[in-house]
Parts: sequence; C-alpha cells; structure tokens
Amino acid sequence: MDHEDLSSVPGNEGHIEYLGDKKSDCTLRITDLRLSDSAGYRFRFITSGGKFAGSPVSLTVTDVVLEMDPTSVSERENVTLTCRTKCKLDPITAYSWYKNGQPIPNSNTSSPVYILFSVSS
Repeated sequence: MDHEDLSSVPGNEGHIEYLGDKKSDCTLRITDLRLSDSAGYRFRFITSGGKFAGSPVSLTVTDVVLEMDPTSVSERENVTLTCRTKCKLDPITAYSWYKNGQPIPNSNTSSPVYILFSVSS
C-alpha cells in the first residue's frame, strides 16, 4: 500500500510538519487541529531491503465548547469562561487563553476555567 507524505498535501503547509530527519526520527507535529485531522496515523520507512509501516495510532479531534457565566455582563462585572470538551483529557492538560487572537499574558493554566475580573469593552 502506498502512503502519501502529509506535509506535501496542499493546505497542510505549516499545519502538518515533520520534526525528525526522516531517516531515524519519525516525529510528526500537527498544529491547529481540525476535525478533519481525525484519522489513523502511521509511519513508514523505505530501505534498500524493503518497506516497513508501523502500527497506526488513532487521533480523534472533538469540538471544544466555551461557556460564559453569566451569559450577559456589563462593564466592571466579573465573568467566568469555561472550556469544555466531550473527550477525556490527560490530567496534565494545559489551557491557553486568547483575546482577539492574541495570547492573554499569564493565562496558561492547568484549569479549564478563566475568570475575567472587572471586564471592559
């Protein structure tokens, strides 16, 4: 079975990349996960002695839901943001919070909850 090089598929530039040397390190990084990334992944190497493909690993990507409490706030009120997902997460999961696409300083945390104090527009 012939497999394609995922990093060369149009649309994957910067999304899927090989970190290894393609000779002895088969590390693959997928950034900005998409639901369409859910699949079985395996590595393959080719030598003068033939081809070998490793056993696949299964990746399931699920949507995350951002909840806000209270659902409506006025200036100078506090609001709690909670990130939820249907999948079971590793206990060492880290959350990073963003505002208008920019990272919020000192917001990396192991908690899915982020509290904004005295919100402003």
